[in-house]
Amino acid sequence: MPFQLGHDPQCETCHIHQLCAQSDTGVAEGLVRQMLLRGDTLYLQDGDCGQMHWLCSGAVKLERREGGGGVAMLAIITPGQMIGLEDMFANGHFARATALQDTVVTSLDREKFEKMLELPGPLAKEVIRGIASWARQIGNHYARSAYSNTRRRLASALLDLAAQYGTSVTRGIYLPIRLSRSELGEMIGASAETISRQLKNFKRQGLLQEKHKGEFILLDKHRLQRIGRNWSVPETLAANELAREPDGEPDEPAPESTLELAAAANGHNRSRARR
Repeated sequence: MPFQLGHDPQCETCHIHQLCAQSDTGVAEGLVRQMLLRGDTLYLQDGDCGQMHWLCSGAVKLERREGGGGVAMLAIITPGQMIGLEDMFANGHFARATALQDTVVTSLDREKFEKMLELPGPLAKEVIRGIASWARQIGNHYARSAYSNTRRRLASALLDLAAQYGTSVTRGIYLPIRLSRSELGEMIGASAETISRQLKNFKRQGLLQEKHKGEFILLDKHRLQRIGRNWSVPETLAANELAREPDGEPDEPAPESTLELAAAANGHNRSRARR
């Protein structure tokens, strides 16, 4: 639906309100707000990059499908972040954007967005912050995928989720976004069955609690850090440490498609740099 600055009850709390208020060029007239239900698609991989998007509420996942059929979840976008920055000067979207929960998104045509960048105000800083957030999440994805043990990759992913949008509760850190076993598997390159087995182990060891299906409370952050954040430890030492952990079984290796995904991202960036 069209966005009317000052008339929408959500306007005052929207992350881009100040950006719109500072614009006297009619740019705000082009803003469109839409509601996405869980599972709805905002844009497709390789689809047209004609709009920029701001997330007002909810959560959106960015996932890329490779030629072999595998899917990798590259990042989760949270309220206040821009969506599509990584594709701003590309011919097609690098990844597909799908709502993880009921979500409100405000969109603007790319041409008007580029005009907004020329205006005085905080938008340029927000763009830099958004690109940095995207780069960090992509870096974390590649770093996790380099490890041979799913246990480490899952612990690292849960810690990243907690740092991004976890909230403190009496027993630990609550992760409010509901993620299926398949979606957690897409984050770390593992099957849903392997994720189910590792989550069962984590629960039995008192590391986490599942409040509802796919909603977790991290009960022992420090022990999860010891499992998932010790990236500098050589793999042989890490394997010995895992062997001492209850149920620290070796399981699925990192997917071979990780190198394909990295190559695709590098090619995407080089293509943008030539334009």
